[in-house]
Amino acid sequence: MSFSLGRELFFSSSVVESLENGEILCMGNTNYVLVEYDPMVEFSSIRNSITSIMQSGYIPIIAHVERYMCLVDNWERIYETKDLGAVIQMNSDTVIGNQGSKIKKFVKHLLSDELVDVIGTDAHSNSHRAPRMAECADYLFKKYGDDYALRLLRENSITILNGEYID
Repeated sequence: MSFSLGRELFFSSSVVESLENGEILCMGNTNYVLVEYDPMVEFSSIRNSITSIMQSGYIPIIAHVERYMCLVDNWERIYETKDLGAVIQMNSDTVIGNQGSKIKKFVKHLLSDELVDVIGTDAHSNSHRAPRMAECADYLFKKYGDDYALRLLRENSITILNGEYID
């Protein structure tokens, strides 16, 4: 087993400049960057940030997409987000349904249309935001099949860490 360095960063107006100056740690030794937003961010801000990050030569991975109300309230915006070049990440505990009925419906739409690219944990400890990846993996394999589950849980992560583009 090997590990790669990376970090999540909270998007602000200084992120693009920091990326261009090499001051931000990307995922492994790649040009992928894990980006988080305020839960009440407007979609225009997400769209503009994706464009700015892409123009700087980086690929944004939108961290825990299920937290942004502008996307939850209009899940079709994920298509535009992906068309702009962003990678979509969702948390394992959200996949197994721990966030309420509105989020559960959002998750179902995204997973059914295969719009999610990678699953993460956002784990803080075994008790606070526990990883719950095994339970998530079981659910994904049963509900969405081997091919998509493997892409979400393994293959797309390897693709990212190899610095390659996700299909």
